[in-house]
Amino acid sequence: MICKMCLDKQGTHSVQAIIEMPLTPEEESFIVSEIKGHISQLAIDGNGTHVIQRAILLLHGESREVIMSEIIADLPRASGNSNGIHATKKILSLTLKAEYEKYRTEVAQAMVKDAVEMAQDPFGNYALQMVLDTYPPNITSGIIEIIKSKIASLSLVKYSSNVVECCMKRAAGKQREEFIRELVESENLPTVLKSRFGSQIVQKALALAEPALKAE
Repeated sequence: MICKMCLDKQGTHSVQAIIEMPLTPEEESFIVSEIKGHISQLAIDGNGTHVIQRAILLLHGESREVIMSEIIADLPRASGNSNGIHATKKILSLTLKAEYEKYRTEVAQAMVKDAVEMAQDPFGNYALQMVLDTYPPNITSGIIEIIKSKIASLSLVKYSSNVVECCMKRAAGKQREEFIRELVESENLPTVLKSRFGSQIVQKALALAEPALKAE
């Protein structure tokens, strides 16, 4: 019943109003039990997303974590949507807090599987960049490695070129050197240099490269 209300233009406002009321843990748990298994789908729906976003902000404890877990498990789909990206970013913000730090590894693992597709997505790329900008290097290194494997082709596309640049900035030490080397030694470098977005990436790479690498 509640799930159908969330999808309805009028019903979504009613459910949001309930969530905004002072609720007992049992009442919160009941609401979540009614939408469990459909949370990711609600997050990408034009009406349902508002309920999910309110729930992320206002529910507590296990009820909030159920919502977080379902969206993280379906992160590429949830983030690759004009509605879902808002719910995704709220969850990513929560994982920066100590009490939800345990979810960071799950987020990174979900992104590694579909990093190339997410990087090229008009919305998913923002989720990737947010994680690269805010998570520690030991968690984001796997994402950077996947992007590195397709660095030349990703440098040619508007959205993914922003992810490539973000990776270059956030990669640490040897990984940054290897990331930049992968680009400048690519057999596709001439194509990258002829591209509007690619040429900008090469300029950024040279600006960030260590003197020894520039000298080669």
